[in-house]
Amino acid sequence: MQALTPGTPTFTLECRTPDDPERWYEWTVRGLFDPQERLWEVQGIGRDITEKKLAEAQLLHEALHDPLTGLPNRTLFLDRLYQVLARYQRDNQASFAVLFVDLDRFKVVNDSLGHQAGDKLLVTIAQRLRAVVRTGDTVARFGGDEFAILLAPFASEQVGNRVPEIQQMIAQSLVLAGQTVTSQASIGVVFSHPSYQTPEEMLRDADIAMYQAKNQGRACYVVFAPEMFTQAVDDLRWERELRTALDASQLDVYYQPILTVPAGKVLGVEALLRWHHPVHGLLKSEDFFPYAEETGLMAPLHGWMLTTAASQVRQWPELHLSVNVSGYHLNQGDYLHRLEAVLSTSGLPPQRLRLELSERLMIFYQNERPTLLDELHALGVGLTVNDFGTGYSSLGRLHTWPVSALKIDRSLTAQLEQQPHSQPIIQAIIVLAQNLGIFTIAAGVETPTQKATLEHLGCDAMQGNALVSPLSITELTAYLSTLETKSAPTQEAT
Repeated sequence: MQALTPGTPTFTLECRTPDDPERWYEWTVRGLFDPQERLWEVQGIGRDITEKKLAEAQLLHEALHDPLTGLPNRTLFLDRLYQVLARYQRDNQASFAVLFVDLDRFKVVNDSLGHQAGDKLLVTIAQRLRAVVRTGDTVARFGGDEFAILLAPFASEQVGNRVPEIQQMIAQSLVLAGQTVTSQASIGVVFSHPSYQTPEEMLRDADIAMYQAKNQGRACYVVFAPEMFTQAVDDLRWERELRTALDASQLDVYYQPILTVPAGKVLGVEALLRWHHPVHGLLKSEDFFPYAEETGLMAPLHGWMLTTAASQVRQWPELHLSVNVSGYHLNQGDYLHRLEAVLSTSGLPPQRLRLELSERLMIFYQNERPTLLDELHALGVGLTVNDFGTGYSSLGRLHTWPVSALKIDRSLTAQLEQQPHSQPIIQAIIVLAQNLGIFTIAAGVETPTQKATLEHLGCDAMQGNALVSPLSITELTAYLSTLETKSAPTQEAT
């Protein structure tokens, strides 16, 4: 009643009554005063606002929680992290940790089993994470396949036991769309430290550590160290420069000829992406592809190389063009359509294009998406098994693949001179391929001895620096012109 004064004769309040705590009421109260400004009567009007309060609570919950899993979202997680960090800074309370969790190969589940299966996996992982942490800890989902965990308190010496326990919980198998699936996660860990001033800084470093875990082979955890931040800044610079390279004509396609045995005729060329870096010079694809994979630039880089190579090689109707294709490219839902568009625009006949897939990818797509291989074959392009013989036990599967050629892995070629047992392995591959009518190509031929041995074993074609190194389009044009001149018949003097 003290709030009722002649200057403020009316106010509104929201309250719950002890006898009905589940309901909310809004009261508008007015005080009546006598000439001496003494309160002599109070009048009030009340209404039930329970539905309004429930709706507000629901909206607040939706704003702070992930709709799929019901977990706190990034906003709520950062708020809780802010509170824990503030107590740590103010009261020097016990240390705590932030874990950044990213599921490995989650996109494969979505692409092969469907988004409904992917959603079920995310819900299951969320339930497992909630079950494995303590009551006062926070598990959040940031979107996609990213989760975060706030462990408070948490000492650094606990990490060796606690984090593997979380990984084991994630790795328990489950059935999705009739398939048994085992999920794994890469986890970045960061511990509280007086240097952290904001929750965003801790989350950033946990994210950096998670990517280090990805780079170390996935399905593991990495504890953040300050030098990782320097590496992350360097990675960001590479990403920025690579984006610039796409727009600044710094990229180039080199071609390594594939020669028949024993005639040495140029059968085709493999397209290899190169980057004319303004500081580091000519870079091979393996020097910058890791940055491209992490930043979503693989698709535009591959598209540019494929378009450029098809347009340039079209001028030699007797040559085929080989292009290496990764699972990243094939998992793009519109890859077939983009491939058809490149062939149509460049004028390169599909029969002259050879897509090279690793034997691991061939096994995966035969098991998970067999129609993709058939669709590529139906398009008219040739399929080559790349890196064949690297240990995926695919000899027994070879006859079931719609392939026209296989490329013997360069590691087997390199062992010819040091490890005698590689020779019968290569010979077995060649004999099997010949019996199946599959063309054989030896990759990575670097010495005359390797070349002679492979020729003796009956390999159909070879590729490597002992024959011809990768060439720019200008160098390739000159090289092919030289071969034409040498093979042209000479006119006798009269």
